Amino acid sequence: MSYLLKTYPYHADIVDCDTGRTMARVYLTSRGPHPVCDLQGGFLFSVWQLDEAVAEFERSYMDHQPPWQPVYTSQTQQGLPWLCLRRTPFGELRVQQLPTEKWITMRDGDPMQCRGRMVTFSSCGAAQAAADAHARDHLRNGTPIIHGLRWSVDADKYVDDEEELLDRKIERLFLRS
Repeated sequence: MSYLLKTYPYHADIVDCDTGRTMARVYLTSRGPHPVCDLQGGFLFSVWQLDEAVAEFERSYMDHQPPWQPVYTSQTQQGLPWLCLRRTPFGELRVQQLPTEKWITMRDGDPMQCRGRMVTFSSCGAAQAAADAHARDHLRNGTPIIHGLRWSVDADKYVDDEEELLDRKIERLFLRS
């Protein structure tokens, strides 16, 4: 993956060149180091020179994968998580257990699908492995990469170009008539 730095008056964004998606934000300070935060505002690291931010982001993300965090809603659930989260620069990954004892996985609230149906997994670990393997899959258009698995995304959510968005809306209008 390659990243570039887009600078603005008070901050700079680290942007993925392939998808155009903002991965992290560097806050420009007049003195001291510049803090770099994820999209949820969580502190990642700081840099003294703005041009060091991209290299440090690549090294930091590869060296320190965010952990899966179990979410508990009551004391009786301790040890039996039914929901786990992992916040990545590519979105929030979520693995959740259904009442049927099966597990599903989502990225930014969009469930993983295969052939138009939501994919279920027999264990939390299998669902986490699938989410990790597909975390970066086509953030722009949601097309499948391998195994027929894909995130069922609203494709317009990741479109930056207004003309491309308008073309899609016009295309949908023609398909309906």
